[in-house]
Amino acid sequence: MNRKTIKMLVSGFVMASIVAIALLIVVILGRNSIKKYEQQITSLKSDIESSQKYVYVASSDIGAGDAIKQDENVIKQQIASGIDAGLYISDEDFVEDVIALVDIPSGQPIMKNMLTNEDISPGVMETEINVATLLVDSKTNDYVDVRIAFADGSDYIVLSKKQMKNLIYNTSTWYTDLNEQEILTLTNAVTDAYSNTGTYIYLTRYTNPQIQAANQCTYPVNGIVHDIVTGAGATVDPNIDKESATYLAMTQTLNLLARQRLEDKLSMLTPEQLAAVSAGRGIQDTASATAYAAYEESLAISAEEGAENNTDASTNEASEGVATDNVNVANKESTEGEGQ
Repeated sequence: MNRKTIKMLVSGFVMASIVAIALLIVVILGRNSIKKYEQQITSLKSDIESSQKYVYVASSDIGAGDAIKQDENVIKQQIASGIDAGLYISDEDFVEDVIALVDIPSGQPIMKNMLTNEDISPGVMETEINVATLLVDSKTNDYVDVRIAFADGSDYIVLSKKQMKNLIYNTSTWYTDLNEQEILTLTNAVTDAYSNTGTYIYLTRYTNPQIQAANQCTYPVNGIVHDIVTGAGATVDPNIDKESATYLAMTQTLNLLARQRLEDKLSMLTPEQLAAVSAGRGIQDTASATAYAAYEESLAISAEEGAENNTDASTNEASEGVATDNVNVANKESTEGEGQ
């Protein structure tokens, strides 16, 4: 083999080696890229799977103020979302009636902040309450029932599952939202508490308000309030919404027979029994004849004190007037003397 042939073979071998090395590098890099892409795909699949959650979505357009009903205008669907599942509504949110605060288009996943379980009908008003005995550890945002206990041992729910807002503990004052019928019912209960010895209004608190449904109101209002609420009497309250869920629930307590039975039982209690219950419960009696006489006496004393204060004030004013006149006369005489 001549030198030229050897040189060509060496050159070919070198070129083949270079090509082989290049191909090897391409294969290695390709494998690394493929592995990298496979890792990325696996990570993406994991992210997608972890973001899958079952949530409620609107099955039709829901307007602000509309009630949210399972299997009527919302259905459960699986969606991919990076938002915390706790921010979406769940089965627990349907323990109570919930209302849409905003318009929700069909297909929109429903968040908790889009809804409320508070009554937002036109007649609902924020109301101050300061007639109920608080729990020793009552606090703002507690959910409570307002109850009334009579001297015969009967006990009724006046208002059910009300949120305590802006509690002022030292004056037992708090605020909550009430509709017209609830306001009339509470007013009736307050009248009962003041006019029936041994009767008082107090609170009970929900231990798990997020999952506990509201109790049924049981307090039987008197005939006057009954006629106003139902429209049976001459006085009709146009602010009562007879289509509201609250009205439909509370109409079950509009029972004149139950009210009559309550009043009959209270009338059978002796003054001694009433006094014993009132003293035992530590309630200031505002209903008995003795209490009323003491009230009238306090009014008379206040009137007498007011009259005495007015008399003293008039005497002081007269004395001040005389003194002023004397000073003026003295000044006048002094001025005349200097002139002479």
